[in-house]
Amino acid sequence: MKNKVALSVRFPQDLYERLKAVAEQNWRSLNAEILAAIEDHIRRNTKEKEA
Repeated sequence: MKNKVALSVRFPQDLYERLKAVAEQNWRSLNAEILAAIEDHIRRNTKEKEA
């Protein structure tokens, strides 16, 4: 896992189920869906949105 960090995160069961469902709808793995959601959140809440 070059240039990657493993991180253990605890999710409430209902949020986990919702994330899993969204990942399936988007044809993504759960990991890819979580990364996409975090990237989107950061983009919308930082100066990256102005670029």
